[in-house]
Amino acid sequence: MKRKLLGLLMAAALFAVQPAGMAEQAASTLYDGLQIVQEEGKYGYADSQGDILVPPEYDEAREFQPDGSGFAAVKKDGRWGYMEYPLLAANQDGSPIVHWIDGADQLGDFHDGYALVFYSTSFSLINTQFEEVLGGPYDYIEQDEQYFLLSQQGKKGVFQYDGTPILPLEYDEIYTEKMESEILWFRVKKDGKYGLYNLDGSEVLPCVYDDLQLSPNATDVLVAAKDGRYGILALTEERVPFIYDEIQPDGDGYLIKLDGKYGLLRADFSQLVPPVYDEIGSLYTQDTPRPVKRDGLYGYIDVNGTEVIPPQFDAAFWFRNGVAVVQQNGKYGCINARGQFVIPPEYDRIEIPVGGEAYMEKDGVQMPFVNPMSLDSNVPDAGNYMVLQIGTYAMYTGAYVDLDAAPVLLEDRTFVPMRAIVEHLGGTADWQADTQTALFTWNGTTVSLQIGSDTATVNGEARPLDAAPWIENDRTMLPLRFIMENLGTEVSWDGLTQKITITY
Repeated sequence: MKRKLLGLLMAAALFAVQPAGMAEQAASTLYDGLQIVQEEGKYGYADSQGDILVPPEYDEAREFQPDGSGFAAVKKDGRWGYMEYPLLAANQDGSPIVHWIDGADQLGDFHDGYALVFYSTSFSLINTQFEEVLGGPYDYIEQDEQYFLLSQQGKKGVFQYDGTPILPLEYDEIYTEKMESEILWFRVKKDGKYGLYNLDGSEVLPCVYDDLQLSPNATDVLVAAKDGRYGILALTEERVPFIYDEIQPDGDGYLIKLDGKYGLLRADFSQLVPPVYDEIGSLYTQDTPRPVKRDGLYGYIDVNGTEVIPPQFDAAFWFRNGVAVVQQNGKYGCINARGQFVIPPEYDRIEIPVGGEAYMEKDGVQMPFVNPMSLDSNVPDAGNYMVLQIGTYAMYTGAYVDLDAAPVLLEDRTFVPMRAIVEHLGGTADWQADTQTALFTWNGTTVSLQIGSDTATVNGEARPLDAAPWIENDRTMLPLRFIMENLGTEVSWDGLTQKITITY
């Protein structure tokens, strides 16, 4: 007999606490001055001081719960029963009062005065007078704090703990739809069709849908199928017409299929990508391009749905750490986010697992994979250096150093927040707020630049700038090459990896 009891029928957890005067005992959490104690594999109850109220002679013992109607389930010599709260009731000889339930395989906790009793092939819902209010054979029962789901002879229903039906025993399937562990709806299947009900049993959507799935993006949005076509509902309102072959949640939006072609919808159901692709790869991260297939070849689209790398590859995989493995003419290589090869397509295999060692293979020989997009790859062999990269909030100097703003590329000029770079040299960086002027000094040279001005000074001598500095998000963005070369360092640029290397 299958039982799904959602943890409500598990024995009480025990903790290593030794009440006074009891060797080798463990105590549970207190409830209203009572705790479970254990001794030599048997369980009993003690008060908050550790004084024994019920000797540890039970094979199992549950905690007395606030909603337990004054009863806790216990087991002794193979028999289950409900013990009355020993601080309030006892037999004349001082022993606890236990209402034994003969033949029970398991006992549920009381909820609002009712509890479930499980036998080998049947169940019984009892009240605090131990009278049956509902019972019979069952396939399985799932319990929640407010209700229980009953499967009986292949039909399912939902009941309150007093036996009142929320949904009658007439459904083929009942699913609890949750959002962050909160149960929102009952999704049901009846005669092969799906519908939706509130937790009080009132109907939201009738059982007329071929498929019905709650969207993970919103509590009131459902992907539905009717007459072989998919659409999207905001509860009872149709938001996307039932015209699609398929709709699946995809990140914040939806993947659609129409006439065998795939496209994308935004979270507001507007079209992001028309259905023109043979395939659209799953979303790896929001800020990396994703592979698409059109006319037998693979390319990439960005988060805005723009085709940033036209289809040209035989196979294409996710971008990770700035590179994606692609296949061209039967060989594998790696491209950057602009579709340029940073590792030429001349390898028989390239593996970049999420976990484990990455490698490349050529002519039967394996070699380590070195990501050319990493800041710590292809660094100078000698001397001091700093490596930066467009869009990366760090620089590499032999160790990684965080940056509070990433370098940006504007009209073929690299702009960076210069303070961290100059201070790493051992120089100084000053800011004159009244004139919005930045001054950088190192090795006897001072470079001065003013926000919005296309003229700078080097040791007081005016020099023209190709592009004026500006402020973005409270960070002063300054032309890297002009400053660093005038301070006496060397600056090199790698267009494929968009890395800037400063040597000094």
